This record gives sequence, C-alpha cells and structure tokens, in this order.
Amino acid sequence: MQNKSDNYPVRVLAILEAKEETRLQLKDVLVSLVIPARKEEGNISYDLHYSIENPNEFLIDEVWSNQTAFDKHYQSPKSHKDRDTVSSLLTKPLLIKTYVNIND
Repeated sequence: MQNKSDNYPVRVLAILEAKEETRLQLKDVLVSLVIPARKEEGNISYDLHYSIENPNEFLIDEVWSNQTAFDKHYQSPKSHKDRDTVSSLLTKPLLIKTYVNIND
C-alpha cells in the first residue's frame, strides 16, 4: 500500500484517560485546545469527545491537510507544552494513531 500521508488528509485520533480525580481538570485543558488548533494552518477539523462507556476517557479526532501539517502542529512548542500539562492527569500514556482514507 502506497504511503499517501504527504498528499492526502491525515486523520489523527488521540485517546486520553483521566484519573478519576483529574477528569474535570483534563476536560478543561482539552476544551481549551480546540479553538486554537482549529485556527492552525492545515487543520481541517479538531473535535473533542468523551466515551459513553467510560467518562474518564477522551478522544480528540483531528483531520489535517497532510502529514506535514500534522507534524508541524505536533512538534510545535505549544503542543509539547500541552502534552506535558496533561501527562500528570492521565492513568496511562497518551495514545495517538494516524490514518489516511483508503477510499480515495
């Protein structure tokens, strides 16, 4: 399968599970990331969800114009700072998965 990530949009799913006592704090931090991320160059969508089965689990569903746009976002000083901020609020390390659409 050809690597399409440089020429096609990239979907990024980030899964974060809060400690019971830090759920509201994590939610507040994550909500504060949405609007700034949506304004970044190359961002197509950036949505925050929480799990019906586990309200301590959050999902960030992002779409970037290509892998380069996502890499720029992910490697930015702000993104590093944001990941550092949330790391102590989590029960396990942040999980990030990237995908490209195979229907195109």
